[in-house]
Amino acid sequence: MKGLVIKTVGNLYNVQVKDKIYKCNYRGKYKLSNNFSNPIVSGDIVEIIVNDEETGIIEEIYDRKNYFLKKSLKDNKAHIIASNIDQTLIMGSIKSPYTKLKFIDKCIAASLYYEIKPIVLFNKIDLLNIKEKKKLNEISSIYKNLNIVLSLNLLFGARFGKQQKKKIFKLFKFYLIFLLLFLGKI
Repeated sequence: MKGLVIKTVGNLYNVQVKDKIYKCNYRGKYKLSNNFSNPIVSGDIVEIIVNDEETGIIEEIYDRKNYFLKKSLKDNKAHIIASNIDQTLIMGSIKSPYTKLKFIDKCIAASLYYEIKPIVLFNKIDLLNIKEKKKLNEISSIYKNLNIVLSLNLLFGARFGKQQKKKIFKLFKFYLIFLLLFLGKI
């Protein structure tokens, strides 16, 4: 059966096949044939053999459309964060805490490098004063020229209609989300 890996913990994988989720292991041969620290990641399309109603074994990993990679600074090993990604959503804020634009730019550059469409989400816009709103508009105009920005206020009392919610949830089909709310230290 063909399925989608939706969660990985150690060498256990939750694989969704239609409306059912199977807890799966993989055969040891994949550990040796993969140059990355993790042979199977969320987003991978895999072929499984079902053992019973809840478990299975991953038999094959299909080719990835793309993946997002993180390299270790210590030992130069690579770790795949996710695969078959449609878009990256990079969340930041101008205030409480301030997200450094250098970090957002690095995320955008990495997304474009892996041929993944980046979208920048600015949060907490209801907390901004006039000067900060002007700064957000200036920053947004730069990203808008690159066709990669969407400004939303997700956490503080934002009200969305049914159509807006449908569009937003459709946008989140299978995306890698960078939560930058607490990363003002980078």
